[in-house]
Amino acid sequence: MKHYYIINRLEEAVPEKVGAKAWNLFLLKDKFSIPEFAVINTEAFNYYHLHKTISPEIEEQIRDILESLLKKGTVAIRSSGIAEDLSSATFAGMYKTFLGIRDTESGIKAVINIWE
Repeated sequence: MKHYYIINRLEEAVPEKVGAKAWNLFLLKDKFSIPEFAVINTEAFNYYHLHKTISPEIEEQIRDILESLLKKGTVAIRSSGIAEDLSSATFAGMYKTFLGIRDTESGIKAVINIWE
């Protein structure tokens, strides 16, 4: 059974692994015009911090979603914390964002930069 590190549908999302902001975006997708997006879950992040590398399985999934999104234009890679948007506080803007990503390699580099 394949383990999914990239979440791009509500049915796959769990708030503890995608964070409050992403969870709320997933909930709003059916009601509002929200650009297509995907989340790299906390397990992938934790793996990177433990091993200081992206596993081949995680990298393949990141490449696959980037290739899919890049067919529609440039993408943004944005960091986010799982407790970024809470009912009592917001931490928007505290993290890194890379705009205008045009190719898969730049996307992978942006993910690594964010994780470091």
